Amino acid sequence: MTGPGPAAASASSQRRPRFSTIVWGVILLLFAVYMAVQSVAPGSFDPTLWLPGVVIILGLVLVVAGVIAATRRNEG
Repeated sequence: MTGPGPAAASASSQRRPRFSTIVWGVILLLFAVYMAVQSVAPGSFDPTLWLPGVVIILGLVLVVAGVIAATRRNEG
């Protein structure tokens, strides 16, 4: 029994997300949230409240993504 061939290895490396795609997705998501908040409550943007909130939410997203990646790696 042999391991996966080069075709399988190259196929799995092509499925990895690019870092720039993730960064642009986060930037667009933050812009969309900002626009939604401005449409609901115009003029209520306080950067001293939003910055820690964004950092906490992004940290939680990274932790969840890390847990999902670890479980997928252990299954395969």
